[in-house]
Amino acid sequence: MPDAPPPVIAPAPAPAIAAAAAPAAATTITTPADGLTIERTTIPVQGGALPVYAARPTGVANPPVILVVHEIFGVHAHIADVVRRFAKAGYLAVAPELFFRRGDPATAPSIEDLRTRFVTPTPDREVLADLDVARSWAIAQGGDRTRVAI
Repeated sequence: MPDAPPPVIAPAPAPAIAAAAAPAAATTITTPADGLTIERTTIPVQGGALPVYAARPTGVANPPVILVVHEIFGVHAHIADVVRRFAKAGYLAVAPELFFRRGDPATAPSIEDLRTRFVTPTPDREVLADLDVARSWAIAQGGDRTRVAI
């Protein structure tokens, strides 16, 4: 993989980080999207439509696939930036929103609320099924089925 340029330090965006993660830092690392194809889409899954944030290097055929699993806060600005960093390194990176069936984690006012409303009620089998669907989607988008990571 070619070396990716260093990320750019930029002022923190407004409420792109979950409320429960407050306080947000005064600055955040923002990886630019130049040279990347960015996609926000949904994938049909049991129980609804799985939102995903994906990025890949523009014009690269058959890139390796990496599934980016968010932490308790869902797919927020930092996770989207991690996806872009992997894409800059040559990957088709996909971050599925694994808590979508329970709402938007960004609205949770506290860690306890995130734990009780999003994390605890989300069964492992549901997460694993969604990751399988995200993997299949990435391969259907031209990702290399023989090089998949999480």
